[in-house]
Amino acid sequence: MKSKQRRWSNHTTVKLSTSSKDKEIVIQEGFDSYAGMIWPGALALSQYLDSHRSQLNLMDKAVLEIGAGTGLLSIVASLLGAWVTATDLPDVLGNLTFNVSKNTRGRCRHTPQVAPLSWGYDLERTYPTAIYRYDYILAADVVYHHDFLDELLATLKHFCQPGTTLLLANKIRLESDQTFLDKFKRVFNTRLLEEDESLVIFMATCREAKEGEDMQDLQKGKARGEGMNSEGEGGRCHENMDGKSSRIDS
Repeated sequence: MKSKQRRWSNHTTVKLSTSSKDKEIVIQEGFDSYAGMIWPGALALSQYLDSHRSQLNLMDKAVLEIGAGTGLLSIVASLLGAWVTATDLPDVLGNLTFNVSKNTRGRCRHTPQVAPLSWGYDLERTYPTAIYRYDYILAADVVYHHDFLDELLATLKHFCQPGTTLLLANKIRLESDQTFLDKFKRVFNTRLLEEDESLVIFMATCREAKEGEDMQDLQKGKARGEGMNSEGEGGRCHENMDGKSSRIDS
């Protein structure tokens, strides 16, 4: 039986300016899954973190990235001094681990970790909140062409505990994207940090609410069919970077 050949499309170079010294990040991308490509939200949030280091100081902070994909955002957070855990589905961890290891080995204050995370599935058993507590949760372009938006929201809610800051960057492409953001703003205390045409960056913290209140909202949304994407596949590849290099300047 032939082994599956993974089709790596190119290596994209990103330059991060930290401590007045450029640090080059080289990301291996591929066409075999959505997680194999750099997305606009990851670039935008990486740039925001780098250019707002005094306001969002990640030094020695515990950071969790949800839907890390190629690992760009986790790499940037690691280079900025954070203790990072990059998560995604088990079948895409190979390239994520490769990129994170290649770009952080010997260059970071803390060695980043890569771990599997399936949204909404047995979270309290696999990631009990009494043990897994984070200063920052990062999520970039995780709202696109899938039927697990309710599970994503439940996962964000699970990890965003009192004292946690959630940073969400997303390009609004479909009606389901806006529906998710509307739910997101009901579940969390949110503040819009940046908006560039259809790309938005939100800061959020947990909202004090009666137990089960947010899940009732989710169930109502599911009953109305909200959060379900009826679009066919395709299109996401075209959202990828046109060029092969980008610079993130402070």
